[in-house]
Amino acid sequence: MFPARQIKQQPTLLILLLLVLVVPLLAFGVLRMEGPRIRGESLANLSAIGRLKSDQIENWLNERRGDAEVLMARQGFINDAQRWFENRDAGAWARIAKRFSDLRPAYSYQDVALIDARAPAESMTPAMHELFARALATGQVQISQLYQAPTGDVWMDFIAPLIKSTSAGPLRVGVVVLHTHAKRYLFPLVQTWPTASPSAETLLVRRDGDNVQFLNDLRYRKGAALNMVLPLNTLDLPAAVAARERKVRTLEGHDYRGVPVLAAVRPVKGTDWLLVAKVDMSEVLRPLHQLVLWVALVALAAIVAVAFVLRRLWLQQAHSHRLELVAQTAEKDRLLNLFYDLPFMGMGIIDPTNLRWLRVNDRMCEILGYSREELLAGISVERLTHPEDMVLERGHLTRLMAGKVDGYQLEKRFIRKDAERVDVAQSVKCVRRADGSVEHLVMTVRDISDRKRLASAMREQQRTRNLLEAIAETSTDSIFVKDASGNYLFFNRAAACGVDRRASQPSVPSRA
Repeated sequence: MFPARQIKQQPTLLILLLLVLVVPLLAFGVLRMEGPRIRGESLANLSAIGRLKSDQIENWLNERRGDAEVLMARQGFINDAQRWFENRDAGAWARIAKRFSDLRPAYSYQDVALIDARAPAESMTPAMHELFARALATGQVQISQLYQAPTGDVWMDFIAPLIKSTSAGPLRVGVVVLHTHAKRYLFPLVQTWPTASPSAETLLVRRDGDNVQFLNDLRYRKGAALNMVLPLNTLDLPAAVAARERKVRTLEGHDYRGVPVLAAVRPVKGTDWLLVAKVDMSEVLRPLHQLVLWVALVALAAIVAVAFVLRRLWLQQAHSHRLELVAQTAEKDRLLNLFYDLPFMGMGIIDPTNLRWLRVNDRMCEILGYSREELLAGISVERLTHPEDMVLERGHLTRLMAGKVDGYQLEKRFIRKDAERVDVAQSVKCVRRADGSVEHLVMTVRDISDRKRLASAMREQQRTRNLLEAIAETSTDSIFVKDASGNYLFFNRAAACGVDRRASQPSVPSRA
């Protein structure tokens, strides 16, 4: 018996081995299918965030330029500046100081300075002298680069020329310098991220010769503003790519830490600045890796369940095989004892000529709802079988009686004594005489009614769920479900459109 059992187990082990190999193949397939989609969505989000932030920076620069243009357009203010420079007129200075005091808190200027065109401050840097001269020469507002003040803070200046129109021609009176503190608005605007993210950040960079200069503080490098530069020829550094190409694009690369990232780059109009929005690749792919893990766990659980079922089936087949051998060689009394020794399934011996019961065990009586005496009194298998299922079973019996097969298995319905239907998994084997004719039929039956009911309930539940989802999707009302933390568990198309409209409105700082 042992070698035969070993031979029978080999196909089962091969099936299990093949199922185990399905797990890595399934995980690889999910990665290949979902990976590009997730990367594409992340790059699209980065591009949208970069566009939003560059628009906000451009609006802020235009507003500050507008403040300077308002000052240079007010002739009364220019006259007061001239009177102060020439005569030290206290009244003129009081009006100038009042305007400056109103300007500082309203637009968050660090300082506002008035400089005489005839005597520029000696403390000016060469770059400031150049902007001073260019503003007076062109009559246009000049904007300085971000620079580090003596205090260590990063400033940016807007220089408005004050030019008075006279009969003799334009008179260059002086300039107004609006000092802005980058940490008041510009850096917070660049560094904040619109969604919760442990790794995402936005960089403001510019080309500085053969290097790329980082203009703002970095998430992982404090004090990097204006102090950190990297070679421009670093091929896969998003900041270097942005400085080299100066065009809108998305890419994969490694950031200043050497960590793989996805990035979107965009020039800031009117400046030599470039905006880089980036996020770590590990954060982007984390949901995919979790999905693959869960898929693998579910697949392994399914394999364990299949292995358990195969093991049970193999045991049942082993029991049936032993029963068949006993039926061929043992006496009727020993057969009867065997039925009682195996009570976990219904068993019986059937006369092949009229399909009447010759022997049954207790479990068979429980399944059919009849006593042993009633079954052995002449009730046939055909009478107890559902008429629709008996058509299929007659075909199996015909092939068995003709010697084409020695047994068959099927799922069918019995009609119990109380007229209730019971679903069973039935296995039939034949015991043949020496001439090949069928002497007895050996039947084993397992009650699978609970399994059938469960499957039917699950199908009905799925149909109900599909119907409710279809109703929700066709409704014009917003329908959504949230958990206790405020996370969306379900929302229909109307709700999704509402969320998209709110999310698409950029927040542009308003002027007082």
